[in-house]
Amino acid sequence: MSCHRLLSIQPALGCATGALFALLLTAPPQAQPAVYPDKPVKWVVDGAGGSPSDVLARRVGRSLSEAWRQPIVVDNKPGASGTIAYGLGARSPADGYTLVSLVNTLPINVLTKRALPYSNKDFAPVALFFTSPNVVVVPVNSTLDAKRYLDAARQKRQDITFATSGIGTSAHMTGEIIGKRSGVQVLHVPMTGSGPAMNEVMAGRVDFAVVNLFAASPQIRAGKLRALLVTSSRRNDHIPDVPTAEEAGVGRLDVASWFGVGVPAGVPEDLQRRLHGDIDKILASEDFRAFVVSMGGDPLRRSFREVREFYEADMANWRQLIQESGIPVEAN
Repeated sequence: MSCHRLLSIQPALGCATGALFALLLTAPPQAQPAVYPDKPVKWVVDGAGGSPSDVLARRVGRSLSEAWRQPIVVDNKPGASGTIAYGLGARSPADGYTLVSLVNTLPINVLTKRALPYSNKDFAPVALFFTSPNVVVVPVNSTLDAKRYLDAARQKRQDITFATSGIGTSAHMTGEIIGKRSGVQVLHVPMTGSGPAMNEVMAGRVDFAVVNLFAASPQIRAGKLRALLVTSSRRNDHIPDVPTAEEAGVGRLDVASWFGVGVPAGVPEDLQRRLHGDIDKILASEDFRAFVVSMGGDPLRRSFREVREFYEADMANWRQLIQESGIPVEAN
């Protein structure tokens, strides 16, 4: 190629380069690949500090924060059987930056309360952590076994008081069912969490409490409370000397709480799956599994599809228990 030919091309290249540069300046910016998360993530918790939901949110949240290199901000909203927390979660933007602790109080509320600021369809579950039975706990100075305790309670002419984490919880239903089946007149004393409910027993202000075994385990191990019976179909390996409700003469009673996490329903499914995958890595660790088992829980790790199926099927389970417990269903 001649020098003349090369020289003749240079002006053309200059013009083309200038035109391309001008086009880049005036063209709209191209969308950049989304990086999630690129800011702190809020985790709305239905319980007070130290409750099972709070402990889980902080433990799982710490691992997520390390993986994401973003803070997880736990926002405790206890009270009203989770209604405050679920209402806040349902109103949150569906952008993946709000996680919501999900427990079986959610379907119970939906089935028993009408004037709610949310429904079960306002949430998309992304992971399940574990299930844990309820346990009836009494003061450590109570020496009667479960059968003799209920026999003695039946002879009293006054109400036997029991505390729980709130009205309409699985613990509330458990206490009412035990009272009905055993012929004991019980009076429910709702508290703002499992911790306050156990404190009422230790202070002698109520006769017993019904709480989740996960929450009660530290107090039982420390000798501050005594487990009277457990609401599972078989004895729990964590407290093998404690009889089931059936062994205590109350009849078969298989009531367990489950704990999980979800997001507002409008979050895109691909992001829901991303969240499930990231959390599932934590649940798969031997460290997390050992922690759950040590607290009397049964790990509930499930696939993304199975999590949704479990969430939907749980509604039917609670309908039957609500009917037997006699907990009133609010009118429309």
